[in-house]
Amino acid sequence: MVLAWLSGGDPVVTPIAGVSGAEQLDEALAGVSPVLSAGYRDLLGGAA
Repeated sequence: MVLAWLSGGDPVVTPIAGVSGAEQLDEALAGVSPVLSAGYRDLLGGAA
Protein backbone atom coordinates (compact mmCIF):
# COMPACT_ATOMS: atom_id res chain seq x y z
CA MET A 1 0.00 0.00 0.00
CA VAL A 2 2.87 2.35 0.68
CA LEU A 3 4.14 1.97 -2.88
CA ALA A 4 0.67 2.71 -4.27
CA TRP A 5 0.36 5.73 -1.97
CA LEU A 6 3.75 7.13 -3.01
CA SER A 7 3.32 6.52 -6.72
CA GLY A 8 -0.16 8.04 -6.88
CA GLY A 9 0.48 11.23 -4.97
CA ASP A 10 1.08 14.77 -6.11
CA PRO A 11 3.89 15.21 -6.82
CA VAL A 12 4.46 11.63 -7.91
CA VAL A 13 7.24 9.91 -6.00
CA THR A 14 8.95 7.00 -7.70
CA PRO A 15 10.28 4.68 -5.02
CA ILE A 16 13.22 2.43 -5.81
CA ALA A 17 12.61 -1.00 -4.36
CA GLY A 18 15.56 -3.34 -3.89
CA VAL A 19 14.78 -7.03 -4.21
CA SER A 20 16.91 -10.13 -3.87
CA GLY A 21 14.66 -12.66 -5.53
CA ALA A 22 11.67 -13.28 -7.75
CA GLU A 23 9.29 -13.59 -4.78
CA GLN A 24 10.25 -10.16 -3.46
CA LEU A 25 9.88 -8.69 -6.95
CA ASP A 26 6.37 -10.11 -7.22
CA GLU A 27 5.48 -8.60 -3.83
CA ALA A 28 6.91 -5.20 -4.79
CA LEU A 29 5.03 -5.15 -8.09
CA ALA A 30 1.79 -6.14 -6.35
CA GLY A 31 2.25 -3.15 -4.06
CA VAL A 32 1.81 -0.64 -6.88
CA SER A 33 -1.23 -2.34 -8.40
CA PRO A 34 -3.93 -1.00 -6.04
CA VAL A 35 -5.53 2.32 -6.95
CA LEU A 36 -6.29 4.20 -3.76
CA SER A 37 -9.42 6.31 -3.41
CA ALA A 38 -9.03 9.99 -2.55
CA GLY A 39 -10.44 9.35 0.94
CA TYR A 40 -8.03 6.53 1.67
CA ARG A 41 -5.13 8.60 0.27
CA ASP A 42 -6.10 11.49 2.59
CA LEU A 43 -6.29 9.10 5.53
CA LEU A 44 -2.79 7.78 4.84
CA GLY A 45 -1.47 11.29 4.19
CA GLY A 46 -2.80 12.47 7.54
CA ALA A 47 -0.98 9.66 9.32
CA ALA A 48 2.35 10.40 7.62
